[in-house]
Amino acid sequence: MQSYESIRDHLTTALSDNTQTDAVLQQDEGVWQVILGREMVTVEADLPLRRVGFSIQSLEEFDKISPEKLILMLQYSFVWRATSGVYFSMTDNEQPVLMIYFNLDEVDAPVVRNAVFGLLEKFSIWKEVLK
Repeated sequence: MQSYESIRDHLTTALSDNTQTDAVLQQDEGVWQVILGREMVTVEADLPLRRVGFSIQSLEEFDKISPEKLILMLQYSFVWRATSGVYFSMTDNEQPVLMIYFNLDEVDAPVVRNAVFGLLEKFSIWKEVLK
């Protein structure tokens, strides 16, 4: 059975040898922030629901997103949600966020690594769209 400690161990194993990882910070019990340059991945383990969520957002604020760019982002989101389970949202201050969830029992170091760097890759595409 997975615990907060095992999730933390998976994070450490998956990210400790990667030069893109600036820091892995525990925020609360079951919540970590992974700093990757100018992006931050938040990892949230929900033991009662038996899932782990990964979300990525920029540490820099984007200007207001035009309707045209928002439509393009939603189109990417539709394809990514259908092909890899990644979906798009906006924060309260209208900043874009990509998210993916996994069943708690599926999470190990390779899943963590793939989730974090897969989100980073997709988010880099969005950053180009938003420029």
